[in-house]
Formats: sequence, structure tokens, C-alpha cells
Amino acid sequence: MVAFACFVVGFGVKHFIALPGTPALRDDKGHQVDGRKVMFHELVQVGERTFLLDGKTRVRAATSDLFRKDDLRPLVQSPELTAAQKKYLGRRVWPYGTWSVWRELQNPRASAQASIGQGESMVITKIFQIDRVPIEFSETGGGGNGIEFEGSYEAKDYKKDSPFVIVYQVKKNELSSWSGEGKRRATAQNYGIPYNVILGTWLLDSAFSVKPPSSAIKRIIQRRNKVLKNSGMEAALKGLTHEQAAWFHGLPYSHETFAQRMKESRWTPGSYWQIEFKRDRVVSYYRGQSH
Repeated sequence: MVAFACFVVGFGVKHFIALPGTPALRDDKGHQVDGRKVMFHELVQVGERTFLLDGKTRVRAATSDLFRKDDLRPLVQSPELTAAQKKYLGRRVWPYGTWSVWRELQNPRASAQASIGQGESMVITKIFQIDRVPIEFSETGGGGNGIEFEGSYEAKDYKKDSPFVIVYQVKKNELSSWSGEGKRRATAQNYGIPYNVILGTWLLDSAFSVKPPSSAIKRIIQRRNKVLKNSGMEAALKGLTHEQAAWFHGLPYSHETFAQRMKESRWTPGSYWQIEFKRDRVVSYYRGQSH
């Protein structure tokens, strides 16, 4: 494992975020702190194994193993982070197509993946930027050492060294499906904290709108879902405009802006799928090895 590089955020104070899997922390009385009060919260180091949780509660790690784990991550700052927080933090967003979030279940400890359905929404409650070390990147997708990246990326994106953690507030009835370990235990009382780890905030522009879909778009989604069920994705997409296809299917995750995507003749993220347009209408859909 690559050793931790502790980045310094302002005045030499070391700031961290507790991700799922962080070792148990105890308060001044020796009681274990509820994991839900630690996960995705900021920890400021004030001693060798002592931290301030959200700037007020003193917590302590039982052993020095804390810094040999992958889940207590040093925080970093950047202009990209500041811009993303200004645009998205505390705002309700509507995914284009569907959007998957990871949820860390609390009792017992397990993870599950949930989908936010078409036309549903969620609030972005926290945006952190974390040190890359010791994440192992792959040019074919995903990450390593317990980090699962959401979205599809090109090789150049994996060279970036500061991933982002996005935390959401999602209503239980807005989760359209579950998958993964802990699926059957995903009850209303125990459905975890929704989050993603992404490689760049540019992906947010491809994933979310800060405005809800119009009533006309919602009606189109309902009608086309019936076509999808009976005849497949290509039939459901054919004839849709760029905007309608974005809301129904979703956009490729790329550095292009939404406005740029609305003018393209083809959407294709690598070899996953491809949508072709002619005069602002979908003429073909292909899934699998790209042409």
C-alpha cells in the first residue's frame, strides 16, 4: 500500500473526511461514536490519534491503524471544488436519465447501490475533494482500494489526482431499485447514506440539471418507458430531440457542456453505447462495441 501523504489545508491544520470503513472512534468517555455521526463528516487532527469532529466533538482512534486504512482521507482544496460548491451545494438536482448512488448500510455494515429514477430529485448536501493517495487508478475503469467511481471516463481522466466525494439527501420513495450486498436489509430505518466518488466535477454537468424536467418532458418519459418495455431502447429513443433523449436516457459523462451536447450528431462514451442524431432527432441507438 502506498503511504499516506497528509495534505495541509490552511494554517498547517490537517483536515480529513471519514469514508465508509473508517475504524471505530471513541469520545472522551470511551464510548464508541455512532458511525452515522462520523461518516462523511470532517475531522480536524489535533493529536496523534485525536480529532475534532465537525469542529466541536473530540474523538479518538483506539489504535494507530487509523492511518494504515484507506478510508480516512486527507482533504484538499482547489478552484474546481470552490466552483462546484457554489453551484451545487445545498441545491436540489434532477438526474438526466437515471443515476446510481452508493449507500453504506449501517446495521449490519454493508453496501448497496440504488438508482434515482427518471424525473426524481435529490439534494447535494456535501462536496469534498480528497487526496488521491493511495487510490490505484485504472485506464479501463473504476478505482482500487475500496473506491468505486461513478461514471465512465477516458484514460486522461484517471491521471487527475484529486477525486470528489458527493453526498446526497434522497427520499426513500425516490429510490427506484437496489442492488448489491445488503439489498434485502435496505429498509426505511436502515438505508444508509447516499454518496458517489467521481473524478471531476465536470461530470456533474453531464449528470444533473438544477431545474426539473418540464411537464411535457415528464409525459414523454412516461410514454417512451412503455415503448422501452415492449420494444427496447432503440425504439424508445427514435425521434426524440437532444433534450428529450438526455432526460430519458442520460448524457455521456464528458467534459463537454450541456449546450455543446445539444448540437452534436453523435453521443458515444467509449464502447458502451451510441446515439446518433439527424436534424435534432434520434435516428439510431447502438449498445456494445462502438463503430
